[in-house]
Amino acid sequence: MRFDPRLHVNHATADGWRDFARYARVLGHASGAARRAGGLPGQWLVRHPSLAWLLPPGRTARAVVWCARYSRQDLRLLLWSWPAYFILAGIWAREFRRGVLGLPPPRPER
Repeated sequence: MRFDPRLHVNHATADGWRDFARYARVLGHASGAARRAGGLPGQWLVRHPSLAWLLPPGRTARAVVWCARYSRQDLRLLLWSWPAYFILAGIWAREFRRGVLGLPPPRPER
């Protein structure tokens, strides 16, 4: 891979709560399926998928530590919005578990 300044990248970011929730479902399922395929950290969850409920508090704590270390401004935003972050982490974890178990991915919303 190399940098090419002629390339333009467009990041499709979520535009509302429904988009955020859909993104969390898709990303969670893909993350779980990737763990099931092997080679990535988190193999203990492949062996014990019922423990996926530990992921939301763990991910939230990891985000707080990262923000405290690298970005005080992001830390303030995270602490202000942590209930929403935690809910989205729960949606992510539910689909992560489904991906680990090999269940079908989330259906696209219309």
